[in-house]
Amino acid sequence: MTREHCICGAPLKGLSVEGASRFGFVPASSLAHHNYDIPFDVGVTLLGARVFECCPNCGALVACEYPTVEGQVRDEDPLITYGPGTVYEECDVSSVPTTYRSFRALMSSGVTGGYMYSGVFKQHIADLYHTTVDQMPGWKVVRDTIMDPANIAVDEWWSAAIGRNFIVLYENAKVLRLVAAWHRVEGTDPRNERIERLQHMRTDMLSDSASDTMEVSQFKAQLELPDVKRQLIHLGNVGRARLNNNSITIGRHLLDLRLWVAQSVLAEGNALFEANAVHNTNETRFGIWHAEVDNVDNVDSASESESRPSDAQSAVDDATDDSSPLTAAAAGNGQPAASEVDMLFRHNNVVRVSCTCEEGQNGEICKHIVAAALQVASHFKTSVRLPDLSGGKSVGARGADNTSVDSERYQHYADAVSMLHQVQPTEPRFEALTAFITSFKEPPEPLHRVEFMAVDAAGSHRIGYSVYSEVVLSFIEAVLHDSDDQYTKVLHRYGLDKDVSLDILNTDHLDDTLIVALLTMLVYKERRNEGVIAEALEDGSLVRLLERLRDVDSSRGTKEDKAIRRKQLQSKGTRTGRMLGGLGVGMTGGPIGPRGLSTSPAPSPTPTQPDGDDH
Repeated sequence: MTREHCICGAPLKGLSVEGASRFGFVPASSLAHHNYDIPFDVGVTLLGARVFECCPNCGALVACEYPTVEGQVRDEDPLITYGPGTVYEECDVSSVPTTYRSFRALMSSGVTGGYMYSGVFKQHIADLYHTTVDQMPGWKVVRDTIMDPANIAVDEWWSAAIGRNFIVLYENAKVLRLVAAWHRVEGTDPRNERIERLQHMRTDMLSDSASDTMEVSQFKAQLELPDVKRQLIHLGNVGRARLNNNSITIGRHLLDLRLWVAQSVLAEGNALFEANAVHNTNETRFGIWHAEVDNVDNVDSASESESRPSDAQSAVDDATDDSSPLTAAAAGNGQPAASEVDMLFRHNNVVRVSCTCEEGQNGEICKHIVAAALQVASHFKTSVRLPDLSGGKSVGARGADNTSVDSERYQHYADAVSMLHQVQPTEPRFEALTAFITSFKEPPEPLHRVEFMAVDAAGSHRIGYSVYSEVVLSFIEAVLHDSDDQYTKVLHRYGLDKDVSLDILNTDHLDDTLIVALLTMLVYKERRNEGVIAEALEDGSLVRLLERLRDVDSSRGTKEDKAIRRKQLQSKGTRTGRMLGGLGVGMTGGPIGPRGLSTSPAPSPTPTQPDGDDH
């Protein structure tokens, strides 16, 4: 072993480390060179690949010896600047340089990109394919697995960028949403001898003043973690351990909360949320949100208590605060003052949840998880639709024993009759996109900013890069997850160019198919022309598209529209109903393209009333 102890003094295991403490990194270029057609364990032996050990005490990453295939020798690697034994200390993602935040800056840098995964990920893949970690599928199968939206619950893998001084993890390579970062600790880095020989041979002496040479020194003040940030990073590491040891797999969107939670638990969790029983709600690391929920059986007596702060500072200040009425009530009942909830989000979906209460440890979704989920939704100014919790007479479906059935829990199943008649769906389809309207109109923080990075040692020449907030990155993720990358074909069917300007379109007359294609075009165009999303936010065109999409989406579910569609089906016959989808829209005469967009404004949405006869 090159290093037997971490900088904190904890003992290390080296290449023999397993489980959540073992991190493997495989460069995407090395995998592409072999067309991904290699065994899984061979990946970390490729050029530029490496293994890190995560210190269980301080969370630092320590570079292990170069892993090799039996019979091969890999003493030096030209793609790795610093050799085995280098220590990378945890840092806050806000202190990461601009290089790792912009596609344009990242593509023009010398950063190595690839996949980072832990030992837990190997177990997830083995369980998915009913095999063992010793008989893993090859990288071709693994890559297709992690890219399939159906396998969103397979976690513990990330897109990674490793530079001279930083290791940065993203949810995936399409959206630069940073979830964890480490910086190199100066003085712990045994230099790579082959790299040093190449540096002695170089003729470009200006490389000593390159932007990434002195990154650690330039950002040293930002890399000093305050107690608040250090506490949040610690909570993230503890939450990751809880989720790996004992958690509940969800794999659903937060907006679908009513579909993966029992109605009785939903009512209890909503009561806790309304009583301000959730506090210290913060995003920590690896996409994990941590919250504390007071344990009380009756929240009515404490419902008028003051709202608890939910910022990062309260995570430290309130750690020993027992003055809350809810906390006092819980202590009087002989139960822990609060239950700790950890929620892992990936691609805007709730992947895994964990709670320290008895129900949560038994694998049941408890009221504390519901309350924490509602608190996270309120943080993003997202409204979660809840069923009628008043306990009134049910108007939905009824079971064989004449008991009421919560029909909203089965809305994700297809309506066979509507499919046969090709009736358009009546429930909102784009809530995951329209939920961002409020956040864009009343953002909790600036939606975008321009960060300048010097390109010379004197700093006289600087280049600006667009950096987006977490809200905008979540929106980009939602568009990529819910849309089709063949958006150019949709635009061509409407007679539009793939780079059409949004300000020439009459937003009031667009349908949902075209709007989604335009949103997808905007996201993909951002990679080629950085800043177009920022312009769309500033001139309001993006918000107008989402508001039009919400109007079309909400009018789809009214009883009047349902009745109109049924009359159209009855009057036009089977052939016309099949050809036009029961919508009665002409094939020509629209303002744009052959699809024939209706020139009449969409009917104004009316509040949807529960009607069991219309389902």
